[in-house]
Amino acid sequence: MSISDLMPPKTDAPNGRVTEPAGAVDLYALTAADLRQIAAAQPCGCGGTGWVGFDVPFDHPCHGRLFRCRCRAGDAERARLAGLFGAGVPPRYRRLTFESFARMPPELLDGKGEALEAAQSFAGVEQYRLDGGLYWRGELRAGLLLFGPVGRGKTGLAAAVCRAWIEAGAAPLWITWGELVETIQREYGRAGDGQYERLDRARGADLLILDEFGDVDGAGAASNDQRRIAYRVLGHRHDHWLPTLITTNLNPMRDDDGSDLCDRFGAPIHDRVAEALCHCVPVEGPNLRCTYLDLGGPK
Repeated sequence: MSISDLMPPKTDAPNGRVTEPAGAVDLYALTAADLRQIAAAQPCGCGGTGWVGFDVPFDHPCHGRLFRCRCRAGDAERARLAGLFGAGVPPRYRRLTFESFARMPPELLDGKGEALEAAQSFAGVEQYRLDGGLYWRGELRAGLLLFGPVGRGKTGLAAAVCRAWIEAGAAPLWITWGELVETIQREYGRAGDGQYERLDRARGADLLILDEFGDVDGAGAASNDQRRIAYRVLGHRHDHWLPTLITTNLNPMRDDDGSDLCDRFGAPIHDRVAEALCHCVPVEGPNLRCTYLDLGGPK
């Protein structure tokens, strides 16, 4: 809903409450996103607290909820970026949101509609918590696996999901498969528990985003050690039903020749990830890396 469609709210400056947020607009039609947009667009009325509330009906989902005031919008954005930095999101992707994809020319979204829908569902953190997982197209899973050729937007969608989870108060962990393998293997032979600390962090994160899964040393079967690492991390998240988002160039879907994911990591990993833990959704269409550089981050 556009702010221009709403009448300016009246505020009670001492307590920062907006007493008339939308004139004649049906208050029940206003979502949390609408109220957040109003709070960020209207003149400061927080009385120095940094937060504003809305006098919506008692049974409205946002009754009693506070929203960041316009005067602190910069603080909120800096906090989000700090959260994205702390999660490990690469700088190129830290400013990506679903609005970044909405601004794309329609022809560049060809082949990405299903993945965009699934990622937006995964970004609905409150609904995820209510459902006890990602309920999508009639089936409940703990996570999402986005697969397809390079440059199609898998990592960008993962970044938008990561931002939504940070905004909901979660502490995601973003790591590429290659980084995870290298950081664990680097600890082999060293004193201490370094490799176990890294494994435990990946196993127990609020949301694990495992980018470029399987992309370490080209085609062929993964080494026994890589399979062990994958099983320790993803087997744990499967067993404990933990939110997990994976991006990969490997096709997890079985056909007469098997599955790329199964060929690389074996049936135990394939079955846990692709047939129990995650919804598997293709990301296809144009190569965004080559044709559309500005998705909200640096070129």
